Amino acid sequence: MDSDGAPIPLTYEGEGRFVAPTLYWRTVCDGLFTVRTRYVFTQQQERSWKSHKHYFASVNEAWSNLPEKYANRYPTPDHLRKEALVACGYYEQREFVCETRDAALRLARFLRSDKETFAIISVHERAVVERRPKSQKQRVMGKKEFQQSKDDVMAYVWNLVGVDPAQAAGETGSHA
Repeated sequence: MDSDGAPIPLTYEGEGRFVAPTLYWRTVCDGLFTVRTRYVFTQQQERSWKSHKHYFASVNEAWSNLPEKYANRYPTPDHLRKEALVACGYYEQREFVCETRDAALRLARFLRSDKETFAIISVHERAVVERRPKSQKQRVMGKKEFQQSKDDVMAYVWNLVGVDPAQAAGETGSHA
């Protein structure tokens, strides 16, 4: 059984003992770990669900207040959020070097044809650069990085609207 990379919730019960909360997670642990084998764990604070909901509601609010000139660029709040993540430096990047500029342009068209995945693709002579926003799922982005990305994205999107991000946070109720 595999946890699919998801964090495993464990409760510390004292005296060096951690316990999985359900039979499912105990079974996952039994499949992943060997008894009496040493493992090194890192602590990861869980994010506040309230902060998570506030973030997505705020992006939606900013999107609904965007000036008309952005209507085609950001057809949905998710497009706005994902482009903001890339613009703020929260992305995974792949680079390709092609034999010719025409080949680079064909590759860029091919990469853009994937409508399931948001990416910003640029062509520089024979090079193609693809930037995909980092996932903000709880199992992928920890509390500290999420909070920083949330702050950066909110500043970016409210700046597009023409509203001071601090003022917007006060009006929508900031929940860190």
